Order: sequence, then structure tokens, then C-alpha cells
Amino acid sequence: MKKQILWTLAGLTSFAASLLVTAPLPAVAQQLMKYRPDLGFAGVNGTLWKGQVERLTLPDQQLKIENLDWTFAPKALLRGQLAADMSAQVRTLELRGQCGVTLLGNLHCSPLDLNLDAANLGQVVPQMQALPVTLQGQLQARLDKLDWNGQQLPVISGQLDWRDARLDGAAKLALGGLYRADISQSASGNGATLVKLASLEEPAVVLSGSLSLKPQGDKGEYDVDVYLRAAAGADSTIADTLSLVGPQQPDGGIRLQRKGEIPLP
Repeated sequence: MKKQILWTLAGLTSFAASLLVTAPLPAVAQQLMKYRPDLGFAGVNGTLWKGQVERLTLPDQQLKIENLDWTFAPKALLRGQLAADMSAQVRTLELRGQCGVTLLGNLHCSPLDLNLDAANLGQVVPQMQALPVTLQGQLQARLDKLDWNGQQLPVISGQLDWRDARLDGAAKLALGGLYRADISQSASGNGATLVKLASLEEPAVVLSGSLSLKPQGDKGEYDVDVYLRAAAGADSTIADTLSLVGPQQPDGGIRLQRKGEIPLP
């Protein structure tokens, strides 16, 4: 008798789950908008298991997510996550990877690829609009892991590349090459994010160094140690510009060392 009850419950659970994941997505979107009229959907197709949304408008600052599509990733359930393989465009940022939420409600992505035209960085990170120069080129990030609880700094590991780098401002500088930031977490367990900087592929500026950011309440302690030098054969304007950044080293390079605190968003 007990086995019959268990098999019946298992069958009902499986049937309910099947109905849920195969439910038509347009009908689900209509029900969501009844409870949350501040949400906006356009171009909705598919099911909860595999769906597409041409445009999703969120109430948070009228954030728009475009060309969103996903396929449910059932294996993630074994890790205690509700996740999907997805791609989307958030403002001008293109993303692709597997993302979901854990049992505690934390965001978890692994892996996650991000692509952005550097000229549009200010649309994604408004603080960058205060810079006196505009970045040009292509930003590409390959994150092995991203964990975020929505309150503290996200835990990130991976790398960020800046290709065909250029600066556009009072003076236009073509930096060329490839500039890379390897991102990891401190092994000491203090929550610090470590970034190792390097220049590759015949850059106009030789770059090396590191920076770290350690959270302390609502502030972050940063530590920067960066070395810059105009590469052999680089345009003379690059060396002239670097000379304005800081005092020159004996080899003509510039070393920047800074420590301080910044407010955390």
C-alpha cells in the first residue's frame, strides 16, 4: 500500500513538472503581467523549457533585455541550482552562458561569455561616463564562474580582454595589441578580488601589474601597482601622454602605486 502511494505521488509530481515546463510561454507571460503589470514582454515564443523573448522590460530603471532565449539545464538540479543555457543582450552587452539561481537565491553562472563594444561601456557602467576619454575597441570576457548574492561584491574568476584598444578624447591614441586582465579570488579567504594585468600581441603600451579590491563593510580597500611603458617603435604621442601620468622610471616607464577606499555599489 505504501509503495502504491509513493508511486502515485511520484507520478503526480512528474506529471505536474511536465505540465510546468511544457506550458506555453505566451500564456505564462500573460499571467505574470497580471501580478506584475510593471513587467513588459514582446515577441514571446516557446515554453518554459525552451523559450524566446524578443524584449523584456524590467521595472528597475526600465532595464530592457533583448533577444533573450534559453533552454532548461536539468543537470544543474544535481548541484542545487535552477539554471538554463541562455543568451541575451542587455543594453549593448551581449552575453551567453549557463546561469541560474541556487537554493539560497544567489545568482550563479558558469561559464559566461560577455561581449561589448568598448565605446558603449558607459551605458553598462554609468560611472565610466565621468572619464575624460572614451574607450574604443572590443571588450570580451570569459568568466569561468560568477557568484552573487545581490548584496556583496560578486565572486568572479576568469579573464577580460581589450582588443584593438584605442582612447578617444582630447588626444586620440591607438594602443593596439591585446590587453588582458586575469581575475581571481584571494586564497586567504578575505573576499578580495585580485586582477593581474598584462599586454600581449605587440601593443603600443607595455603593461604589467596588479590590483586588488577587498570589501570592508560598505567600502572597498583597493591596492594598485601598475607599470606602463611605451613600446619600441610606438608613436611619440604615447610616450608624451604617459609622461603626464606619473614620474618616469630609469627605463622610461611609469609606475603607479595607489591605495585607498572607494564606496561599493
